[in-house]
Amino acid sequence: MSNRRLLALGKVLFSLSFLFIFSGLYLDFLEKDAFNDPVKDIIIAQGDDDKIIVSTTNDTGFEEESSSDTGNMATGNGSTEVSIPEEEVSTPNDTPAIENVVPDNSTSYTPPVVDDTPTVEISPSIEEVDDNDILRKTIEATYGIKVKYGLETDTYAAGSLGIVSISSKEIIKKGLNDLNTALALYPQGFFKEFASANLNLEIFLVQRYTTPNVTGVTDRKENDVIISIAMDYPFSESFNHEVYHYIEHFIEKKHGEFSIWNTYNPVDFVYGQEANSNYSYSKTGIPSAFFVNNYAQTNEDEDRASTFEYMTATSKASCFTSIEYPIWKKSSYMSLMIDTYFDTVNSDVVDYWERFIY
Repeated sequence: MSNRRLLALGKVLFSLSFLFIFSGLYLDFLEKDAFNDPVKDIIIAQGDDDKIIVSTTNDTGFEEESSSDTGNMATGNGSTEVSIPEEEVSTPNDTPAIENVVPDNSTSYTPPVVDDTPTVEISPSIEEVDDNDILRKTIEATYGIKVKYGLETDTYAAGSLGIVSISSKEIIKKGLNDLNTALALYPQGFFKEFASANLNLEIFLVQRYTTPNVTGVTDRKENDVIISIAMDYPFSESFNHEVYHYIEHFIEKKHGEFSIWNTYNPVDFVYGQEANSNYSYSKTGIPSAFFVNNYAQTNEDEDRASTFEYMTATSKASCFTSIEYPIWKKSSYMSLMIDTYFDTVNSDVVDYWERFIY
């Protein structure tokens, strides 16, 4: 080949080489420009499995949605920010692993309102209000005693006496009301003061005893006293009689003694013998009688408790009409002992049991 032809071919090849070089530089420039704004984060709000939003956030902070299917949003704070490789953007069914959780306020959707009102379970049955128990608890709190009735007394035996418990709610109610009325006649705090002698009182309301004509029983132990009252008989007379036994137990615990009691009795009288009806006010109606009834002649304790029963009666007996009468003198002596040993009793105040003698 001639030199002229070789020179022309060289020029063509040289020109093509320059063309290839410039083409390569241009293509390289286009490829680099495509990654000047890469994907930074992907925000996923997932509801149902087939409804997922995929959004991108660019450097300016504006959000660009790549899907128009919003679905149900059930994210706790409205969004969950995760970092994942760019290539996974094209596969929305693949849930990426969460690496961190960052609150994001740039999302355009509003999370659904979640009703967080607590569920209240309603009991299938409402217990009937027990008015008797409410009254019982009020009495116990007010006077510092315990009260039992109904099935609670079934196993109780008053000494050798058996009892028949109360089955009627109406009779229980009457017993509680009678008890509340009787307790209110004593000075405020009177029954709570027994605790200072380490004495505790329980009141048992029963229907009757298995032995006829027994109206009430005081079951005394060292520190615990049970007074049971039979509802088959008038309440207040039985209750005040038995309460006096409790009062005297307190006085004895405080080392009190009725040392001159027998001076108010007939000369040579002995308790426990066959009762002499001529000595009893209830038998003779004589105001100057020595005893209120035959039962008072059983022993000193029953004499004082029976006298206290008359002192707390609703009407005044004629045996209280003169300070010269033996029953008046006994009553005055008992009143003095109660005034002496009970802090809640004021000697300047005429108490309920004193109203017939002062």
